[in-house]
Amino acid sequence: MRLHSRLAAVATCIGVPGLIAGTLLAPQFRVKTITIEGSDERTKTEAETIARTFLAREASVFGSARTFLVPRERLAAELTSLLPHIASARVVRRLPGTVEIRIQEKVAVAYLNQDSA
Repeated sequence: MRLHSRLAAVATCIGVPGLIAGTLLAPQFRVKTITIEGSDERTKTEAETIARTFLAREASVFGSARTFLVPRERLAAELTSLLPHIASARVVRRLPGTVEIRIQEKVAVAYLNQDSA
């Protein structure tokens, strides 16, 4: 009985990390699609370029970005810092291979006409 318990403990120690690693490395969980909502086409294009660059930089360990491992808060912070006309960005993981970015743009409350005439 003790041998059985030891074998079960060893199998659990090896099996659980193996299962997690297998899931993280599965090709189904590679980020294949980035969807962007709540902005005009120009901002969508800019945000997608920033997101793809960010994910490529983050993917160095596994060779490509994994949906489970996308650092959502860091990606949102990078978007808002590089695109000053964005008020906020929210990053959501959609399994198996989609990252959804919801953008709220700043709204201009006034325009200043600087004609010298």
